[in-house]
Amino acid sequence: MQRAEELLRREHADLQLSAKKLVQCIRPNDPMPLACLSEVQIEKLSKSTTLNYIWERVESSIHASELEVHSRIVYIEAALRNPHGINLTSLDTTSEISYEIQRWVIDATSPSPIFSLKSEFDPNPQKSASALELSRFRLRAVAGLRILARLHALSASSFFAFDNPQSLNPDLVTCLASYASPLDPWTLPSATTSATTLLKALITTVANDPKVLPTLLTNILSNVIKPRFAKSNNPSITTTGRKAAFPLPTPTDYTSNEHLTKPWKFQDIYIVTVFGWVLDQLSSTTLPTLLPLIVPPLLTILDDETTANKVRGCSFLQTFLGVVPADLLKRTGLGEVFTDALMPCLSYLPTLTPEEESIELLGAVYPALLALVRTRFIEAGEEVGKGSTGQGDVASSLGEMKLGFQRIGEKGKIEREGMGSMPRARLSALDKILRVGVLKGMQYAGEFVRIATLLVEKAGDIVEQMGVWAVKHLKDLIPLITNILSAPFGPAHPPLLLAAAVTMGVIILNCRPRIGYYRGEVLKGLVVCWCTINEEERESLELNRVKDVLKQDMHLLRTALGTDSEDAKEIDGVLESDVRFRGLLSP
Repeated sequence: MQRAEELLRREHADLQLSAKKLVQCIRPNDPMPLACLSEVQIEKLSKSTTLNYIWERVESSIHASELEVHSRIVYIEAALRNPHGINLTSLDTTSEISYEIQRWVIDATSPSPIFSLKSEFDPNPQKSASALELSRFRLRAVAGLRILARLHALSASSFFAFDNPQSLNPDLVTCLASYASPLDPWTLPSATTSATTLLKALITTVANDPKVLPTLLTNILSNVIKPRFAKSNNPSITTTGRKAAFPLPTPTDYTSNEHLTKPWKFQDIYIVTVFGWVLDQLSSTTLPTLLPLIVPPLLTILDDETTANKVRGCSFLQTFLGVVPADLLKRTGLGEVFTDALMPCLSYLPTLTPEEESIELLGAVYPALLALVRTRFIEAGEEVGKGSTGQGDVASSLGEMKLGFQRIGEKGKIEREGMGSMPRARLSALDKILRVGVLKGMQYAGEFVRIATLLVEKAGDIVEQMGVWAVKHLKDLIPLITNILSAPFGPAHPPLLLAAAVTMGVIILNCRPRIGYYRGEVLKGLVVCWCTINEEERESLELNRVKDVLKQDMHLLRTALGTDSEDAKEIDGVLESDVRFRGLLSP
């Protein structure tokens, strides 16, 4: 008996030593870092063990150094993969020890402030973490999450709250949710996979009880998220999550320490990711009761000065709008509050804003604004989120053009759906986004061709939502798109030409009643662009795609004018007058 115990002790001591060596061998630039021990090292274990035995070997090192904590996590993960299994004692004892291990692992793997942004106004700036420290923490999290997954397989009951067996452990769910986004700097793809898989398993476990998930979300919002945003109050809303009737300006204290007023940004950096996970779990039935706990953090993230948080705030807002009841924004006045928070972002343009940040922010703000407009001013019988969402995807706009061809009858008639009435408020909001965002933004785009490409794409998204009511903007849009298509150096940046060609097709398709008045300008842009591309000496797949879209635009233009009309015959005569133009008429 003593011999067997000595052998077990020696084997686990060797396993702990192997775990320590693994941690010490981690290098920051290692292309294939190892987070856990290999199966070969674990197969050296000759007999099964218990959770209690594993925990006793770790418990004394709870307050050890970061390196020791990491090696202990690697050891636990390896011991739980014992090829001979884990002997489960009484269910109560197993659950209790599992709960203790969970609590320790949660503390050790919760995202560290070393990944937080550094404030330039911080009077006591913290020293930046080294690349080695960052790499070790990411790998430690991978091993820790695998421990939690293994514990769930051994004792699922321990994943419920210790003091309330009918509710999931909120600390555990918070830890898992903090790794739910692959975009965070503290996570690796394997960590995100482990966390999301376990979260889905936990949610599925309680799916039969409709009260468990709302209770869990309320707990996390009230006890985890709300305290971190308590000092970042927005004066435009009330404590109940409604628009303030008489908002009072908040005095700016330039001497305040952001590390104290914004713990969600500099200390508990995982809170934003956890908040995003909570939004993903919402439904139209649970949202109204949780509204006072959701709106303040959402607005705080949207109003933050950093681009990364604004972008995430826009994504969160779209998730929120996907489940919000149709009349809730109107009753609470939140539609106007969100609009006021988003509209200033349209002016984040170079050179005051770096080009990369501007592209990232504008690419997120326009879809959020268009989704907000559609949700705020929904028509009777219309589904929220139905139709174009304004994602800025050239391919989706091109697909819509192809649908337009299918609506063109044999006699040249375009049967366009949705040309009836539109709420005046929605039309007014779309007008403002187009004028303030796209048209004004193009005046400042200058040499920033990628900004111009994005704005032209968004113009097509807005026109698609406005439909025939976009005719009022043809006097601005047609010259803008034509100038881009006819630019002599346009082929130097094919994405801009492609965006302009697709947007021109969307304009023709939606504004056909007045397109005849601008047929000369449209024809000029298509023909000049076609000839400029053909004069290029190099072959390019991108330019060939532009040519395909130009031919589709020409087909749309002729059909919109009526294939037998005098205007269409006039265009045919121009195209047949020069051999260089004839390719535009080919199918």
